[in-house]
Amino acid sequence: SILMFDSLVNCYSDKSTVTLDRNIKIFKVNLYPINDSCNIFPYSVGVNITFSGGIFQDSLNVKIQNFDFYNTTEIDVPYTDLMFIAPKTITDFDATFCFVTVYSYSEQAYQEIMVQQERKSDMTNCFSNLNVFLEADEMDINAVPTSQCKIQIESQANSPINYVNDIYVQFNAQKYSLSNAQINNFITNYQNGLNISFVFTDITKILQSLSETRPEVQLVITLLQGQLEIQLQYDIQNIEYYVLPGLFGQNVVTKQEGAFYSIFRINNVMADGVKQQLSYDLFTYRLTIYDQDYVYTYQESLQSTETKQFMVVTCGTDEYCNYFLNGSSQSPHYYMDFILQKDSTIIYVMRLEMEVASSFFYNFDVIDSATQFCVNGRRSIESYPTSEMQLLIFDKTGTTVNPWILTTQSSIDADHRRFCFDKNGASLFDSNYYILQVATADGYAKTLSEDVQLEFPVEFVILPIGGVIIVVILVEVIIEMVKLKKALKKQKKNKAFRE
Repeated sequence: SILMFDSLVNCYSDKSTVTLDRNIKIFKVNLYPINDSCNIFPYSVGVNITFSGGIFQDSLNVKIQNFDFYNTTEIDVPYTDLMFIAPKTITDFDATFCFVTVYSYSEQAYQEIMVQQERKSDMTNCFSNLNVFLEADEMDINAVPTSQCKIQIESQANSPINYVNDIYVQFNAQKYSLSNAQINNFITNYQNGLNISFVFTDITKILQSLSETRPEVQLVITLLQGQLEIQLQYDIQNIEYYVLPGLFGQNVVTKQEGAFYSIFRINNVMADGVKQQLSYDLFTYRLTIYDQDYVYTYQESLQSTETKQFMVVTCGTDEYCNYFLNGSSQSPHYYMDFILQKDSTIIYVMRLEMEVASSFFYNFDVIDSATQFCVNGRRSIESYPTSEMQLLIFDKTGTTVNPWILTTQSSIDADHRRFCFDKNGASLFDSNYYILQVATADGYAKTLSEDVQLEFPVEFVILPIGGVIIVVILVEVIIEMVKLKKALKKQKKNKAFRE
C-alpha cells in the first residue's frame, strides 16, 4: 500500500536553525512553531534531516516520543562515523542549508533551514579538579564540578532524551562501576555545584591497582543523546597514596656513578606492628620511575621479615634506566613500592613517593677520627656550597630511629672535595648509612653512601698550606718511629752477642 501524508505548511518560522556540535556528534535542531493548524501531530514522530552537499550516505533520522508541537522545540539528531560516504568525515561538512521534516504515520511538516555556525560543547572542562586517594583497602574519587556540562550530566527522569546512562572509573585493567545510588548522587551534586565524592572497597581490585607500575586512571561518563551513545573520558593525573603516619622517615633518590642511589627510612617499631598483623612470605621492594612515555622498575625481594632501607640500582645497558638516569625525561615520577605477598598472592601494597635530589659527589667515603668525621669525594656538579651543609648518619638496622645530624664544619678544602664535621658527641652505629646534604646556588644537593669509612685510632691534625690541606697523623708516625728504633737496637744487641 502507498502511504499518504497530509503535508502541513508554514508550521515553523524561518528563524529555525540547525547547528553542528562535533564534540558530542549531534546536529541540534531549534524549531520555532508559528502555525496552530500544525498542532495535530501524535506523541510519536520522526525527524529527518537532509543536507546539501553529499557527505552522508543517507538522511539522518531520529525518533521522538512524547512529541508536543509547541513544546518540543529542541531536537538532537545524532550521527556516527559509519554514516559518511568513505573517505569523507565530519571535517568535510560544509553544508549551508538543509531540509528538516517532522513526520508521523499520516502527517508531515517540511521546512528548509539554514545551517548556522558550528557550536562546540566544551566537554573538556566539566570538572575543575579530579583526584584519587588510594590505600590498601579503599579507593576514594573526588571531583569538583564546573557548571559547563549541566545539560549533558542529567538524569533520565529530568531529561528523557539526553541523560547519563553509566559512570565508572578505569584504573589500568581494573574497572570500578558506580552503583545507581552513586550515579544519582553524582548527578545531583553536579547540578547543584557540590563536590562529588565516592568510595570503592573491592580489596582485590584495589591491591591490583596499587601494584600498577604506571597508573592510568580515567573517569568515564556514558551519555545517551537520543539514540547515540557518547563517552566522556577524563584522565585523572592527581593520584595520592596513603602512607601509614610515622612509618617512613627520610627518603631520597639521587643519581651517582651511573646508578640510582635510594634511601627509605623505615620505623622498625611500627614495621613490627604491621608484621604482626599480616602473615606474608615475600616482601618486595620496587623502585618505580615513569613518565608519560616510559616506565622503569627495579625490585628486590626478601623471603623473610627483615627490612632493608637502602638500594643501589645500576643501569648498565638498560635502555629505560639510562633514559631516566641521563635526564631525558622532563617530568618523571619516582616511587618506592612495598609489596607483601602470601602464597604468590598480593595481600598488601604501600607506595612511597620519593624525593629526588641532584648529587654533589659521585660517591664518598667517611674518615672517622677522635673528634671529627671527614667526607672525601669527587664532585659531580659545578655548583659550590653556599652556607648550609649537613652530614646525616643513620643506623642501618633501623634500631635507632633518629640519625646523627652534624652541621659544624671544622674545615673545607679549596677544591670542595673534603668536608670535616665536629663530632659533638656523635658516634657511628654498628652499620651505617650516610647522607651528605649541601646547599648550593641551584638548591640542595644530596649524596648517599653506606658503610664506606676509614678509621684512624688517633686524632689527626689538618694544616692548610697554600690552599692544600696536609693531613699529618702525628701520634701514629711517632709510634711507628719508636717501634723502628727498638727493632734497630735489638738487631745491634744480637749482632754484638754473636761477635
